[in-house]
Amino acid sequence: MCPRTVYGYITDKNGNPAANVRVKALDSDLLSPDDLMGTAMTDTNGYYEIHYEGGHWDSAPHWWTIWRPDIFIRVSAPVNGRCDDGEWKPDKNWIHLRDSGVKSNHPHRNNLRRDLQLLNYPLDPIEVHTFQRGVDMWSEVDFFFHASCFGCAPNGDKVEWDSWGIGGPPTIATRCWYPPNPKCTDADYEKIRDLGFAPYPAEATQNALNYFIESDEVDENAERVLRDVLMEVQQYITDGNIDKAKEMMERFKQYVKQESEKGSITKRAEIVLLASADMFIETHK
Repeated sequence: MCPRTVYGYITDKNGNPAANVRVKALDSDLLSPDDLMGTAMTDTNGYYEIHYEGGHWDSAPHWWTIWRPDIFIRVSAPVNGRCDDGEWKPDKNWIHLRDSGVKSNHPHRNNLRRDLQLLNYPLDPIEVHTFQRGVDMWSEVDFFFHASCFGCAPNGDKVEWDSWGIGGPPTIATRCWYPPNPKCTDADYEKIRDLGFAPYPAEATQNALNYFIESDEVDENAERVLRDVLMEVQQYITDGNIDKAKEMMERFKQYVKQESEKGSITKRAEIVLLASADMFIETHK
């Protein structure tokens, strides 16, 4: 083994070799960020070996300090995404497990052995559950497509989230979480049963139109045309004729496109109104 080496064995919480975990050797600094000395992965025996350069590792001036590093190791495990505060982060590749103690002023001429047992490894399985609207998930969406949702996990945990975006509420979403979480109540389950499959209302499209009228993104002529069509949609719903209501909503979409081409409504209004009409048609299949 050559000089300037940090090596050792990493074991898991059961005392078995921890294979394929990442070990970093760092020089501890009090007044500046710790310096990375090298990185290695453990082998099947949990063994790692890191070689580093000599020289002045301390950040303080040479006349003030000695040149020796204050070495500790940091161990992390690879993860394919990670749940933090209820959010799935697919770009997170490592989770920190444990640091060793610091060996201060370690002489360069000596190799340093640093063994470490990981008290939280192997990692407990991340809880992942698929929530389906109307089965174990409730959601609602306002006219501008702000979705508020909650789901009831198999163990009764209540998981809540929301999102923004043109396109409507999530019908199926995957989330993961860490306990403790509030528990779903009887009222929550009743809400899922009663409102889980509630169709997207025509009033939401009317509210969207009102918003863009008030924002001067729809002119008076386009307003009259679009309001008349939506009134017919609502009348068909009142009469229980959903098929005719959907036909009228398709006509509403055609008028929106025509008015947009004439410049009577803004492009933003066109996108939102078309998406709202599509949601109405989709949820009334």
